Amino acid sequence: LLDRDGNIYGIGGISSDITAYLKREATLYQAGINVSSLSPDNVYDEVTAGLVESLGVKMAFIGRLREDGSDEIQTVSACLEGQIIEPMRYALDGTPCKHVVGKQYHYIGDRLTEIYPDDGMLADLGLVAYAGYPMFDSAGAPLGLVAVTHDEPLRQPDFYEAVLKIYAIRVAAELEKERSDKALRASEEQYRGIFNASADALMFWSNQEGLVAVNPAAEALYGYDREEFLLLDGRVLMREDHVDQFEKFARYALDGTNFQERTFNVRKGGSVFAAEVHGVHMLYQVEPHVLTIVRDISEQVAQESAIKASESRLRATIESALDCVICMDADGNITEFNHSAEITFGLTRERVLGYPLAEILIPERFREAHRQG
Repeated sequence: LLDRDGNIYGIGGISSDITAYLKREATLYQAGINVSSLSPDNVYDEVTAGLVESLGVKMAFIGRLREDGSDEIQTVSACLEGQIIEPMRYALDGTPCKHVVGKQYHYIGDRLTEIYPDDGMLADLGLVAYAGYPMFDSAGAPLGLVAVTHDEPLRQPDFYEAVLKIYAIRVAAELEKERSDKALRASEEQYRGIFNASADALMFWSNQEGLVAVNPAAEALYGYDREEFLLLDGRVLMREDHVDQFEKFARYALDGTNFQERTFNVRKGGSVFAAEVHGVHMLYQVEPHVLTIVRDISEQVAQESAIKASESRLRATIESALDCVICMDADGNITEFNHSAEITFGLTRERVLGYPLAEILIPERFREAHRQG
Protein backbone atom coordinates (compact mmCIF):
# COMPACT_ATOMS: atom_id res chain seq x y z
CA LEU A 1 0.00 0.00 0.00
CA LEU A 2 1.30 3.47 -0.92
CA ASP A 3 0.62 6.83 0.69
CA ARG A 4 -0.05 9.98 -1.35
CA ASP A 5 3.66 10.62 -1.65
CA GLY A 6 4.26 7.17 -3.11
CA ASN A 7 5.84 5.69 -0.02
CA ILE A 8 5.03 2.13 1.07
CA TYR A 9 3.28 2.05 4.37
CA GLY A 10 1.70 -1.41 4.36
CA ILE A 11 0.95 -4.66 2.48
CA GLY A 12 -2.49 -6.01 1.63
CA GLY A 13 -3.43 -9.47 0.38
CA ILE A 14 -6.32 -11.90 -0.27
CA SER A 15 -6.16 -15.61 0.57
CA SER A 16 -8.54 -18.46 -0.25
CA ASP A 17 -8.82 -21.95 1.14
CA ILE A 18 -8.17 -24.25 -1.88
CA THR A 19 -8.12 -27.47 0.09
CA ALA A 20 -11.40 -28.63 -1.45
CA TYR A 21 -10.17 -27.73 -4.93
CA LEU A 22 -6.94 -29.65 -4.45
CA LYS A 23 -8.89 -32.60 -3.10
CA ARG A 24 -11.13 -32.61 -6.19
CA GLU A 25 -8.12 -32.45 -8.49
CA ALA A 26 -6.46 -35.29 -6.59
CA THR A 27 -9.63 -37.38 -6.83
CA LEU A 28 -9.88 -36.86 -10.58
CA TYR A 29 -6.21 -37.70 -11.00
CA GLN A 30 -6.59 -40.84 -8.91
CA ALA A 31 -9.65 -41.87 -10.91
CA GLY A 32 -7.56 -41.75 -14.07
CA ILE A 33 -4.86 -43.85 -12.41
CA ASN A 34 -7.40 -46.35 -11.08
CA VAL A 35 -9.12 -47.06 -14.39
CA SER A 36 -5.78 -47.79 -16.04
CA SER A 37 -4.79 -50.31 -13.36
CA LEU A 38 -8.02 -52.23 -12.82
CA SER A 39 -7.68 -56.00 -12.52
CA PRO A 40 -9.23 -57.75 -15.56
CA ASP A 41 -10.75 -60.34 -13.23
CA ASN A 42 -12.38 -57.89 -10.84
CA VAL A 43 -13.09 -54.69 -12.77
CA TYR A 44 -16.62 -54.01 -11.58
CA ASP A 45 -16.07 -54.54 -7.85
CA GLU A 46 -12.92 -52.45 -7.92
CA VAL A 47 -14.81 -49.59 -9.59
CA THR A 48 -17.70 -49.49 -7.11
CA ALA A 49 -15.45 -49.92 -4.07
CA GLY A 50 -13.13 -47.23 -5.43
CA LEU A 51 -16.02 -44.80 -5.92
CA VAL A 52 -17.31 -45.29 -2.39
CA GLU A 53 -13.84 -44.73 -0.95
CA SER A 54 -12.68 -41.82 -3.13
CA LEU A 55 -15.97 -39.89 -3.11
CA GLY A 56 -16.92 -40.68 0.45
CA VAL A 57 -20.42 -41.78 -0.54
CA LYS A 58 -22.61 -44.44 1.04
CA MET A 59 -23.23 -46.49 -2.08
CA ALA A 60 -21.97 -46.94 -5.65
CA PHE A 61 -23.22 -49.37 -8.26
CA ILE A 62 -22.89 -50.42 -11.89
CA GLY A 63 -26.14 -51.36 -13.60
CA ARG A 64 -26.44 -53.18 -16.91
CA LEU A 65 -29.56 -52.90 -19.06
CA ARG A 66 -30.99 -56.40 -19.38
CA GLU A 67 -30.72 -57.98 -22.84
CA ASP A 68 -34.19 -59.57 -22.77
CA GLY A 69 -35.79 -56.32 -23.91
CA SER A 70 -37.32 -55.49 -20.53
CA ASP A 71 -36.94 -52.00 -19.07
CA GLU A 72 -34.91 -53.34 -16.15
CA ILE A 73 -31.45 -52.98 -14.71
CA GLN A 74 -29.28 -55.80 -13.35
CA THR A 75 -26.38 -54.66 -11.20
CA VAL A 76 -23.04 -56.22 -12.04
CA SER A 77 -21.54 -54.75 -8.87
CA ALA A 78 -22.80 -52.71 -5.92
CA CYS A 79 -20.80 -51.48 -2.95
CA LEU A 80 -22.60 -50.33 0.23
CA GLU A 81 -20.52 -48.70 2.92
CA GLY A 82 -17.35 -50.38 1.69
CA GLN A 83 -18.87 -53.87 1.26
CA ILE A 84 -19.73 -55.57 -2.02
CA ILE A 85 -23.36 -56.67 -1.81
CA GLU A 86 -25.47 -59.19 -3.72
CA PRO A 87 -26.60 -58.24 -7.26
CA MET A 88 -29.92 -56.43 -7.57
CA ARG A 89 -32.54 -56.33 -10.31
CA TYR A 90 -35.01 -53.48 -10.57
CA ALA A 91 -37.35 -51.74 -13.00
CA LEU A 92 -36.29 -48.29 -14.20
CA ASP A 93 -39.72 -46.72 -13.79
CA GLY A 94 -40.00 -44.63 -10.66
CA THR A 95 -36.22 -44.43 -10.10
CA PRO A 96 -33.66 -41.68 -10.83
CA CYS A 97 -31.88 -44.16 -13.11
CA LYS A 98 -34.77 -43.78 -15.57
CA HIS A 99 -33.38 -40.35 -16.47
CA VAL A 100 -29.84 -41.71 -17.00
CA VAL A 101 -29.97 -44.95 -19.01
CA GLY A 102 -29.78 -44.17 -22.71
CA LYS A 103 -29.94 -40.43 -21.93
CA GLN A 104 -27.54 -38.25 -19.95
CA TYR A 105 -25.92 -37.45 -16.64
CA HIS A 106 -28.49 -36.94 -13.88
CA TYR A 107 -27.83 -35.30 -10.50
CA ILE A 108 -30.01 -34.72 -7.46
CA GLY A 109 -28.15 -33.08 -4.60
CA ASP A 110 -30.83 -33.45 -1.88
CA ARG A 111 -34.45 -34.52 -1.08
CA LEU A 112 -34.14 -37.60 -3.28
CA THR A 113 -36.94 -39.57 -1.61
CA GLU A 114 -39.35 -36.67 -2.04
CA ILE A 115 -38.75 -36.69 -5.80
CA TYR A 116 -38.91 -40.51 -6.07
CA PRO A 117 -41.29 -41.63 -3.33
CA ASP A 118 -41.98 -44.97 -5.04
CA ASP A 119 -38.35 -46.11 -4.91
CA GLY A 120 -38.43 -48.08 -1.67
CA MET A 121 -34.69 -48.76 -1.55
CA LEU A 122 -33.93 -45.04 -1.24
CA ALA A 123 -36.06 -44.73 1.88
CA ASP A 124 -34.82 -48.02 3.35
CA LEU A 125 -31.20 -46.91 3.13
CA GLY A 126 -31.90 -43.28 4.03
CA LEU A 127 -30.48 -41.97 0.76
CA VAL A 128 -31.02 -38.30 -0.06
CA ALA A 129 -28.64 -37.59 -2.98
CA TYR A 130 -27.86 -39.23 -6.31
CA ALA A 131 -25.55 -38.88 -9.33
CA GLY A 132 -25.64 -41.23 -12.35
CA TYR A 133 -23.78 -41.35 -15.65
CA PRO A 134 -24.96 -43.37 -18.72
CA MET A 135 -22.92 -45.98 -20.57
CA PHE A 136 -23.13 -46.64 -24.31
CA ASP A 137 -21.47 -49.19 -26.56
CA SER A 138 -19.30 -48.27 -29.56
CA ALA A 139 -22.40 -48.15 -31.80
CA GLY A 140 -24.18 -45.72 -29.48
CA ALA A 141 -26.64 -48.25 -28.01
CA PRO A 142 -27.35 -47.92 -24.26
CA LEU A 143 -25.57 -50.38 -21.95
CA GLY A 144 -26.52 -49.12 -18.50
CA LEU A 145 -25.11 -46.69 -15.95
CA VAL A 146 -22.61 -45.99 -13.18
CA ALA A 147 -24.14 -44.23 -10.17
CA VAL A 148 -23.47 -43.13 -6.60
CA THR A 149 -25.90 -42.31 -3.78
CA HIS A 150 -25.41 -40.82 -0.33
CA ASP A 151 -27.29 -40.30 2.92
CA GLU A 152 -26.20 -36.65 3.06
CA PRO A 153 -26.58 -33.90 0.44
CA LEU A 154 -24.06 -33.87 -2.40
CA ARG A 155 -22.69 -30.63 -3.76
CA GLN A 156 -20.57 -29.87 -6.83
CA PRO A 157 -22.50 -31.73 -9.59
CA ASP A 158 -19.81 -31.01 -12.19
CA PHE A 159 -17.21 -32.74 -10.05
CA TYR A 160 -19.29 -35.93 -9.67
CA GLU A 161 -20.03 -35.91 -13.38
CA ALA A 162 -16.33 -35.74 -14.25
CA VAL A 163 -15.45 -38.66 -11.93
CA LEU A 164 -18.36 -40.86 -13.03
CA LYS A 165 -17.59 -40.20 -16.70
CA ILE A 166 -14.05 -41.53 -16.28
CA TYR A 167 -15.27 -44.77 -14.76
CA ALA A 168 -18.29 -45.11 -17.07
CA ILE A 169 -16.13 -45.10 -20.20
CA ARG A 170 -13.87 -47.81 -18.78
CA VAL A 171 -16.75 -49.99 -17.57
CA ALA A 172 -18.62 -49.63 -20.87
CA ALA A 173 -15.58 -50.92 -22.73
CA GLU A 174 -15.40 -53.92 -20.39
CA LEU A 175 -19.12 -54.67 -20.72
CA GLU A 176 -18.94 -54.50 -24.52
CA LYS A 177 -15.92 -56.79 -24.59
CA GLU A 178 -17.73 -59.20 -22.29
CA ARG A 179 -20.76 -59.18 -24.59
CA SER A 180 -18.61 -59.74 -27.67
CA ASP A 181 -16.79 -62.62 -25.99
CA LYS A 182 -20.12 -64.17 -25.04
CA ALA A 183 -21.41 -63.89 -28.61
CA LEU A 184 -18.17 -65.39 -29.92
CA ARG A 185 -18.40 -68.31 -27.49
CA ALA A 186 -22.02 -68.93 -28.50
CA SER A 187 -21.06 -68.85 -32.17
CA GLU A 188 -18.16 -71.22 -31.60
CA GLU A 189 -20.36 -73.59 -29.59
CA GLN A 190 -22.91 -73.60 -32.41
CA TYR A 191 -20.16 -74.25 -34.95
CA ARG A 192 -18.72 -77.00 -32.74
CA GLY A 193 -22.13 -78.65 -32.46
CA ILE A 194 -22.60 -78.67 -36.24
CA PHE A 195 -18.98 -79.72 -36.76
CA ASN A 196 -19.26 -82.68 -34.41
CA ALA A 197 -22.72 -83.78 -35.59
CA SER A 198 -21.82 -83.91 -39.29
CA ALA A 199 -22.03 -87.39 -40.85
CA ASP A 200 -19.21 -86.43 -43.23
CA ALA A 201 -15.60 -86.37 -42.10
CA LEU A 202 -14.57 -82.77 -41.43
CA MET A 203 -11.00 -81.55 -41.00
CA PHE A 204 -9.96 -77.98 -40.27
CA TRP A 205 -6.55 -76.90 -41.57
CA SER A 206 -4.49 -73.83 -40.78
CA ASN A 207 -1.90 -72.47 -43.23
CA GLN A 208 0.45 -71.99 -40.29
CA GLU A 209 -0.26 -74.95 -38.00
CA GLY A 210 -1.52 -77.71 -40.29
CA LEU A 211 -4.44 -79.80 -39.07
CA VAL A 212 -6.06 -78.12 -36.05
CA ALA A 213 -9.45 -79.87 -35.64
CA VAL A 214 -11.26 -83.05 -36.71
CA ASN A 215 -14.77 -84.27 -36.01
CA PRO A 216 -15.87 -87.71 -34.72
CA ALA A 217 -16.84 -88.79 -38.25
CA ALA A 218 -13.25 -88.21 -39.42
CA GLU A 219 -11.92 -90.25 -36.50
CA ALA A 220 -14.29 -93.09 -37.39
CA LEU A 221 -13.48 -92.94 -41.12
CA TYR A 222 -9.69 -92.91 -40.82
CA GLY A 223 -9.25 -94.81 -37.52
CA TYR A 224 -7.12 -92.15 -35.80
CA ASP A 225 -8.15 -90.44 -32.57
CA ARG A 226 -7.99 -86.66 -32.32
CA GLU A 227 -4.56 -86.53 -30.68
CA GLU A 228 -3.07 -88.81 -33.33
CA PHE A 229 -4.71 -86.80 -36.10
CA LEU A 230 -3.24 -83.50 -34.97
CA LEU A 231 0.29 -84.94 -35.12
CA LEU A 232 -0.09 -86.31 -38.65
CA ASP A 233 1.45 -85.06 -41.85
CA GLY A 234 -1.61 -84.84 -44.11
CA ARG A 235 0.24 -86.74 -46.84
CA VAL A 236 -0.09 -90.03 -44.95
CA LEU A 237 -3.84 -89.88 -45.54
CA MET A 238 -3.31 -90.09 -49.33
CA ARG A 239 -2.54 -93.20 -51.37
CA GLU A 240 1.05 -93.03 -52.63
CA ASP A 241 0.07 -92.36 -56.23
CA HIS A 242 -2.26 -89.54 -55.10
CA VAL A 243 0.11 -87.61 -52.80
CA ASP A 244 0.47 -84.97 -55.52
CA GLN A 245 -3.20 -84.15 -54.99
CA PHE A 246 -2.41 -83.16 -51.41
CA GLU A 247 0.15 -80.70 -52.74
CA LYS A 248 -2.51 -79.33 -55.11
CA PHE A 249 -4.98 -78.95 -52.22
CA ALA A 250 -2.32 -77.03 -50.28
CA ARG A 251 -1.81 -74.65 -53.21
CA TYR A 252 -5.55 -74.09 -53.46
CA ALA A 253 -5.64 -73.31 -49.75
CA LEU A 254 -2.89 -70.73 -50.06
CA ASP A 255 -4.53 -68.82 -52.91
CA GLY A 256 -8.04 -69.03 -51.41
CA THR A 257 -9.53 -71.32 -54.06
CA ASN A 258 -12.25 -73.82 -53.14
CA PHE A 259 -11.84 -77.29 -54.62
CA GLN A 260 -13.59 -80.61 -55.21
CA GLU A 261 -11.73 -83.74 -56.18
CA ARG A 262 -12.01 -87.51 -56.20
CA THR A 263 -9.03 -89.29 -54.76
CA PHE A 264 -7.96 -92.38 -52.80
CA ASN A 265 -7.28 -92.08 -49.08
CA VAL A 266 -5.64 -94.42 -46.61
CA ARG A 267 -6.91 -95.46 -43.17
CA LYS A 268 -4.73 -96.01 -40.12
CA GLY A 269 -4.63 -99.74 -40.76
CA GLY A 270 -3.52 -99.26 -44.37
CA SER A 271 -6.82 -100.00 -46.12
CA VAL A 272 -7.64 -97.75 -49.07
CA PHE A 273 -10.99 -96.16 -49.87
CA ALA A 274 -12.29 -93.91 -52.62
CA ALA A 275 -12.97 -90.39 -51.31
CA GLU A 276 -14.68 -87.27 -52.55
CA VAL A 277 -12.97 -84.22 -51.05
CA HIS A 278 -14.43 -80.72 -50.91
CA GLY A 279 -12.24 -77.86 -49.71
CA VAL A 280 -13.72 -74.56 -48.53
CA HIS A 281 -11.43 -71.59 -47.88
CA MET A 282 -12.36 -69.35 -44.92
CA LEU A 283 -10.96 -66.87 -42.43
CA TYR A 284 -10.95 -67.89 -38.78
CA GLN A 285 -9.66 -65.45 -36.16
CA VAL A 286 -8.27 -63.36 -39.06
CA GLU A 287 -6.10 -66.27 -40.27
CA PRO A 288 -6.72 -68.26 -43.50
CA HIS A 289 -8.03 -71.79 -42.92
CA VAL A 290 -9.45 -74.57 -45.07
CA LEU A 291 -12.34 -76.84 -44.11
CA THR A 292 -12.11 -80.18 -45.92
CA ILE A 293 -15.21 -82.34 -46.20
CA VAL A 294 -14.40 -85.98 -46.95
CA ARG A 295 -16.96 -88.58 -47.95
CA ASP A 296 -16.30 -92.30 -48.47
CA ILE A 297 -17.63 -93.01 -51.98
CA SER A 298 -16.25 -96.56 -52.29
CA GLU A 299 -19.73 -98.05 -52.82
CA GLN A 300 -20.61 -95.39 -55.38
CA VAL A 301 -17.36 -96.00 -57.28
CA ALA A 302 -17.96 -99.77 -57.17
CA GLN A 303 -21.49 -99.27 -58.54
CA GLU A 304 -20.20 -97.00 -61.30
CA SER A 305 -17.56 -99.58 -62.22
CA ALA A 306 -20.20 -102.32 -62.27
CA ILE A 307 -22.43 -100.25 -64.56
CA LYS A 308 -19.53 -99.53 -66.90
CA ALA A 309 -18.63 -103.22 -66.98
CA SER A 310 -22.24 -104.13 -67.69
CA GLU A 311 -22.41 -101.55 -70.45
CA SER A 312 -19.19 -102.90 -71.93
CA ARG A 313 -20.59 -106.45 -71.92
CA LEU A 314 -23.82 -105.25 -73.51
CA ARG A 315 -21.85 -103.36 -76.17
CA ALA A 316 -19.76 -106.44 -76.93
CA THR A 317 -22.91 -108.59 -77.19
CA ILE A 318 -24.63 -106.15 -79.50
CA GLU A 319 -21.58 -105.68 -81.69
CA SER A 320 -20.99 -109.41 -82.06
CA ALA A 321 -24.64 -110.25 -82.89
CA LEU A 322 -25.26 -111.55 -86.44
CA ASP A 323 -28.71 -110.01 -86.44
CA CYS A 324 -29.33 -106.32 -86.86
CA VAL A 325 -29.81 -104.56 -83.50
CA ILE A 326 -31.45 -101.16 -83.77
CA CYS A 327 -32.81 -99.27 -80.77
CA MET A 328 -34.75 -96.04 -80.56
CA ASP A 329 -35.98 -93.79 -77.76
CA ALA A 330 -39.54 -92.65 -76.98
CA ASP A 331 -39.27 -89.93 -79.63
CA GLY A 332 -38.33 -92.41 -82.33
CA ASN A 333 -34.67 -91.35 -82.53
CA ILE A 334 -32.04 -94.04 -83.07
CA THR A 335 -29.96 -94.79 -79.97
CA GLU A 336 -28.24 -98.03 -81.03
CA PHE A 337 -27.08 -99.35 -84.43
CA ASN A 338 -24.80 -102.40 -84.39
CA HIS A 339 -22.23 -103.62 -86.91
CA SER A 340 -24.68 -106.02 -88.59
CA ALA A 341 -27.09 -103.13 -89.10
CA GLU A 342 -24.31 -101.08 -90.67
CA ILE A 343 -23.61 -103.88 -93.16
CA THR A 344 -27.28 -104.53 -93.89
CA PHE A 345 -28.32 -100.90 -94.44
CA GLY A 346 -25.02 -99.54 -95.71
CA LEU A 347 -25.01 -96.78 -93.08
CA THR A 348 -22.47 -96.08 -90.35
CA ARG A 349 -23.46 -95.92 -86.68
CA GLU A 350 -22.20 -92.32 -86.42
CA ARG A 351 -24.36 -91.32 -89.38
CA VAL A 352 -27.67 -92.51 -87.90
CA LEU A 353 -27.40 -92.02 -84.09
CA GLY A 354 -29.82 -89.36 -82.88
CA TYR A 355 -31.80 -89.23 -86.14
CA PRO A 356 -35.45 -90.34 -86.50
CA LEU A 357 -35.58 -94.01 -87.43
CA ALA A 358 -38.53 -93.41 -89.78
CA GLU A 359 -36.60 -90.92 -91.90
CA ILE A 360 -33.48 -93.06 -92.08
CA LEU A 361 -34.75 -96.61 -92.56
CA ILE A 362 -38.47 -96.54 -93.46
CA PRO A 363 -39.45 -95.97 -97.07
CA GLU A 364 -41.34 -92.71 -97.45
CA ARG A 365 -44.61 -94.39 -98.46
CA PHE A 366 -44.67 -96.40 -95.19
CA ARG A 367 -43.51 -93.67 -92.77
CA GLU A 368 -46.96 -92.41 -91.77
CA ALA A 369 -48.11 -95.97 -91.03
CA HIS A 370 -44.94 -96.49 -89.05
CA ARG A 371 -45.61 -93.35 -86.99
CA GLN A 372 -49.26 -94.37 -86.41
CA GLY A 373 -48.38 -97.90 -85.54
